[in-house]
Amino acid sequence: MLVEGFLKRCPLLSERKPEHLSSKRAHSVSPEVIREWVARMETLFEKACLTTQSGEERSQRIWNCDETAFATETTARKVLAKRGAKGVYEVGGGSTREHITVHHCGSAAGQYLSPFILYRGKNLLSKYTIGGPPGTAYGVSESGWMEKENFASWFSKSFLPAIKSNLQLAMLSSYLMAIIPT
Repeated sequence: MLVEGFLKRCPLLSERKPEHLSSKRAHSVSPEVIREWVARMETLFEKACLTTQSGEERSQRIWNCDETAFATETTARKVLAKRGAKGVYEVGGGSTREHITVHHCGSAAGQYLSPFILYRGKNLLSKYTIGGPPGTAYGVSESGWMEKENFASWFSKSFLPAIKSNLQLAMLSSYLMAIIPT
């Protein structure tokens, strides 16, 4: 009741349910980090000769891949935020909750590969592979996060066959970028 009265007096605020965001990620985005990333991308585009290609040709040769963790345990708390605000987050540790990792990949031209879904465990249970999108690959890791063995398997069995050598630049995560000759 106290909150309802406060919200009526402050129409710029609204009650919102925050999205979970790890503290590491919350503190890793700054103007300096973004400027460094843009500079790295400009250098990679030049090395891959992508600055001389037409927009359509270039977009078919650029792929971006990353993983997203979906928490299986969520909180019901709400927070106050500016009305209409986008991206209301709950900053947390990010490593203590159970989650499912989905590795997704798409091109700048709008092409998408089937996802790679990772569960925490030692053995992949067949019940976890039922009902996913067509072509979905599944795996497990001890942590439930993408590990180098999972990534290497996905890269060789899913990514390279799907792109059929029509690639010059792959942003495979925030830290790993590769130029693959065509």
